[in-house]
Amino acid sequence: MFVLTALFALSVPAVAGPGDSPRPAFGASLELSEAEEARILEAVAERDPDQAKRLKMLKTRDSGRYYEMLRRVARGLERERTDPETAARHERIQSVRHEIKALAIEHRQADEAEQKRLRKQMDKLASEIFDLRQEERRARLVELRERLEQAEAEVEEQDANRDAVIAEHLDKLLEFSGR
Repeated sequence: MFVLTALFALSVPAVAGPGDSPRPAFGASLELSEAEEARILEAVAERDPDQAKRLKMLKTRDSGRYYEMLRRVARGLERERTDPETAARHERIQSVRHEIKALAIEHRQADEAEQKRLRKQMDKLASEIFDLRQEERRARLVELRERLEQAEAEVEEQDANRDAVIAEHLDKLLEFSGR
């Protein structure tokens, strides 16, 4: 029954109501073509082959979660492309991750005193990654707040122009139905 309802909902065109500005369907701006999916996976594989493998496994186990993660990665890549600070943070995180992995290999083969020294280095580097991720989270929060303020301004504008918006909608509807 759910599938039939969903198919019916997809086959019936949505009718915009008064105050609805034309915009893509929810998530439409995040839809990915096969080429875009391949490009994103290639970018992930270059940076973190382990993450690329995990994504490929996730695709077979939980495709919904896979596409959610892929969209998140796509947004991150877009932020990197448009924001040099984000790009620098991500580049530094990758560099520090490689350093930690190299130290972890050394740690396995070291004596106890050397292990303590290596552990301190790894702790310092892990702290740096944490701080960089927190910076990124804060930057995303600023971006989200700006988008929220923009949405609130749109709602206020629609409220202020309520009568005109309704009249315009009815005029268009009557014009369309009169053809």
